[in-house]
Amino acid sequence: MFWIPIPTTDLYFLNSCQDLTKHFPWQQQPVRRLGNNSFQCGNFILVIRSDKEEVLHRVLSQKAAEIIYLVDDDIWSAPDDGTLPEKYRTKLAGLTTGLVGECINRASHIVVSSNILSDKVPANIPVSKLSPCWHIEPPDEKHFNQEYIKLVHLGTNSHKAGYEFLRPILENVLDKTSHVTFTYYSNTSLLGALDKHPRIIRQSLMRWKKYKKHIGKKRFHLGLYPILDTPFNQGRSHNKILEYCLTGCAAVFSKNWYHSGLIEHGTNGWLCNNNQQDWSKVILSLVEKPRQLQTVFAGASQLFGQLNDLQYQRAFWKHLLLKE
Repeated sequence: MFWIPIPTTDLYFLNSCQDLTKHFPWQQQPVRRLGNNSFQCGNFILVIRSDKEEVLHRVLSQKAAEIIYLVDDDIWSAPDDGTLPEKYRTKLAGLTTGLVGECINRASHIVVSSNILSDKVPANIPVSKLSPCWHIEPPDEKHFNQEYIKLVHLGTNSHKAGYEFLRPILENVLDKTSHVTFTYYSNTSLLGALDKHPRIIRQSLMRWKKYKKHIGKKRFHLGLYPILDTPFNQGRSHNKILEYCLTGCAAVFSKNWYHSGLIEHGTNGWLCNNNQQDWSKVILSLVEKPRQLQTVFAGASQLFGQLNDLQYQRAFWKHLLLKE
């Protein structure tokens, strides 16, 4: 059977429980796959974000089954967040209505990616927090022996406001340096005329299957992750802390971000107020210090080891879904 899971399904379930899930009818694993993002073990069904309509119909038709629903975004605040692209707001709004909304309302347990989402869950439904986990480890530090300093933002169009915040910062940084590049991922321009700059690299979006292989091979030196203070942004998981590390870099994060407490400034990343002048100053200082970038990346790799707890995630699902 050919499955097309979304990133959430891998990061919150399959990366730790792949071997517990049967892929063919003759296999004996305890978890049966119902769809791309839906799984069943006995009387318990796990639905991750969403699935095809026919799959959700089959889930809801099992009246005696207990549904566990997992979500990794603030789907309740998204429709009112004007910093998000309209198409993305509409998509997320659809997760609180229709068949997915029925799954949420019927859920016996809801799993979220951040404690800040716990208060958004419908009343009287038990809720647990679970962190994302990757299936690969951070790279070595050989890429720091390069002439160019490569900056990167790993967010896509849902981070449109962050790109608008970065545009004048990048213009200033590129104007004052000759050895710095900036890469981002989008099928459309998010930087306006700056996209034509020879040291701006816009990478086309990829399907998740290709991207998760790609990300383990790419190497950057400094990540940029400004998070503007909106309810939706505050509900984001700490996944980007892990993801930047997998590309070989530590990152600059917004000081107001909910997960900024995980970052020790100058040890495993950097924290900055959402002030464009401050961000420019920090970036311009760091791009002239490749050894410091390398040292802080080593600290970020240690943090990755603490956060990327596959054993804990596996034990969580064995308790909640497999009832072991």
